[in-house]
Amino acid sequence: NPDRSKLSKRQGDVAVEDYIRKGYSSDAIVNFVALLGWNEGEGSEKEVYSMQELIDRFSLERVGKAGAIFNVDKLNWLEKQYIKERPAEKLVQSIRPTLHTELEKRGTMMPLDRITSDEYLTSVVELMRERVGFEHEFVTFSSYFFFEPESYEEEGLKKRWNADTNDLLREFLPYLESLEVFSSENIETCLKEFVAPKGLKAAAIIHPLRLLTSGFSFGPSLYHMLEVLGKETVIRRVLHGIEKITVPA
Repeated sequence: NPDRSKLSKRQGDVAVEDYIRKGYSSDAIVNFVALLGWNEGEGSEKEVYSMQELIDRFSLERVGKAGAIFNVDKLNWLEKQYIKERPAEKLVQSIRPTLHTELEKRGTMMPLDRITSDEYLTSVVELMRERVGFEHEFVTFSSYFFFEPESYEEEGLKKRWNADTNDLLREFLPYLESLEVFSSENIETCLKEFVAPKGLKAAAIIHPLRLLTSGFSFGPSLYHMLEVLGKETVIRRVLHGIEKITVPA
């Protein structure tokens, strides 16, 4: 443990299976365990190793005798590094079981063939790989790419909603609907052309749009997120949100 006490079930997980169940990959676990008592040598700052690199470079002579510190923050960091570097096609295949389970439990209003396609899942992976800590979070943390928001972040509504927001969104929707190519670039241009004559900042639309389409006030690039979601889903969620949020928060 970080306080140099012995590992104990009373303080945390001690079995490898426990960490696998939590979502840690075998790559990160092996890398982490190797670094507990081993280093490549003086001058080396490398910390992320592939399995083959560990096989080629690991030696018992470089294993220290002092008690190793089990720091789960380091394991979390390693997992994120692997997610950032892992090929998109491998991540897509890894998240399919989680997606299948969630779809069976919850159902979805989005076209099933679209949101389970390699193309769609690759778009989600590339947009979110810098933001997730585990592979399953591509589905759980980023659930709005597959499921309708069940609620809207209360703090975001208090900060971003006012008496004019619903009317402003209703007026903006035809601009979105008119886009023949629903790309991030076209969405951004469309939004800026809408707010400019009104003397408004883009944020007047950006933040409410994010809340209604994802349920959150934070996330990846809004324009890219909307492109991935697609026109039909975006318009449906905005219309639903306008009806649901009837008074300024």
